[in-house]
Amino acid sequence: MCTWGRVQSSDATLPLPETASPQWTRSAVSPAPFSEAGWAVMGVSIPTKDPSGQSLIISPEEFERIKWASHVLTREELEAREQAFKKEKEAIVVATPNPIFAEWGLKRRAGETPASPKTGSFRRRHIVEQMEKNQEERSLLAEQREQEKEQMLEYMEKLQEEDLRDLEQRHQQKLKMQAEIKRINDESQRQKAELLAQEKLADQMVMEFTKKKMAREAEFEAEQERIRREKEKEIARLRAMQEKAQDYQAEQDALRAKRNQEVADREWRRKEKEDAQKKMETEAKLRKSRLEQVAFKEHTLAVQVQRDRDEFERILRAQREQIEKERLEEEKKATGRLQHANELRRQVRENQQKQVQARIATFDEGQRLKEEAQKRRERIEDIKRKKLEELRATGLPEKYCIEAERKANIPANTSVN
Repeated sequence: MCTWGRVQSSDATLPLPETASPQWTRSAVSPAPFSEAGWAVMGVSIPTKDPSGQSLIISPEEFERIKWASHVLTREELEAREQAFKKEKEAIVVATPNPIFAEWGLKRRAGETPASPKTGSFRRRHIVEQMEKNQEERSLLAEQREQEKEQMLEYMEKLQEEDLRDLEQRHQQKLKMQAEIKRINDESQRQKAELLAQEKLADQMVMEFTKKKMAREAEFEAEQERIRREKEKEIARLRAMQEKAQDYQAEQDALRAKRNQEVADREWRRKEKEDAQKKMETEAKLRKSRLEQVAFKEHTLAVQVQRDRDEFERILRAQREQIEKERLEEEKKATGRLQHANELRRQVRENQQKQVQARIATFDEGQRLKEEAQKRRERIEDIKRKKLEELRATGLPEKYCIEAERKANIPANTSVN
């Protein structure tokens, strides 16, 4: 028995067979909601995307076409389709010219003599041809649909087998995982049992150790109590003996204390007497020493005063001598400065006199040189006049004589100026 169910995919809805196997019945499908990972069947997640890449992926349009082609019409659907086809045909006949008359017109224009389209034989033959043609088209369409349906069934059976194998593998993996989990749980339970046994044994050992320890502590406390009682008895006996000894010792101590006190008093009085004698001697020594110190201090002070007076007089004499020496040196320096100034004045006067004499001598020398130059020019002029007279006497033309006189006078005039 095989029925058809549906498995949702991300692109389309594919029909899958539902068998009597519990893996594919509706009751066996887990009610887990759909997620991005896929559907959950019997606790196994079915992915919506094929990780192997071997499954066939078709578009929604192609899937709708295959589904429509594989659909088997019922009687009601066939009758409804025939009625719709008739109505459509009648509408086409009303809207378009009659093809029979169109064909008859074409044959007639071609020169043939066809039968009239209004005759019964022509109409029946055309209807029969049309029915045969329609029947052939329906047969081809039915055959095509049957082939597509068979291909789709083969494809769906193949998908079903692959899904069954995948589910079986996942079921086996799940069983293995459950077995492994059971083994791990059993091992954990065994370890827990061993741990509990070890803890129980440890608790027993701790309890035994605690009991033994408490017993030892009880024995130790009993022994300590016995020792304490014996010590108390011994202490009481020793205390009684000590009290007796203390009474005798107290009498002896009192007697010794009295004797010691008398000795101490005598020693104290002797020390007091010696201290008083020493104090008197010390005070006498101190008075004598103080008097000696006062006398020595007065003598020292007198000597120091005399020394200070002598030092003051010495310093005063030295200062006076220094002042006198400085006064004499200052007078000597003043005399030297005065002599130096007089010497400078004398030298200045002598230098001024020498300069005046030098200026007078220079002036006299200038006058002498000027007179000598004047005399030399006069001699030269006399020589020139004599030479010109000699030239005129020789009969030289006057213009040459004038030219010679002019040239001879230029240097003379220039030198005079």
